[in-house]
Amino acid sequence: MNKKLVAMSLTAMSILGGMSAVSATPMIPEINESSPATNVQVEPLEVTKRVQLKVNAKYELASSNYRVVSGDTRYIGSSGNMVWFTAPGTYVLQVDGWFSDTEYVFNVTK
Repeated sequence: MNKKLVAMSLTAMSILGGMSAVSATPMIPEINESSPATNVQVEPLEVTKRVQLKVNAKYELASSNYRVVSGDTRYIGSSGNMVWFTAPGTYVLQVDGWFSDTEYVFNVTK
């Protein structure tokens, strides 16, 4: 049993390590200067996921623990691991993961 757990952990770390090569360049989103937005100074992450969503469409994150890096927090809704956005725009969230953190860049359209 213990050997299976170690093997599964090593496999997961191998897969996540390979995913880090997908996007190692941090993306700086455009922010509408006229709206109140949250900008948080954070370290660039090795794993970045870009997601295209429509307004009010729900998306399941890897964890319920996240930080808003940029985007108007008034238009971000969440419940557990689910997140949604009530206004179009670009939102960047950093999600705490088991092995590494992941940056999600959401491009939300009408």
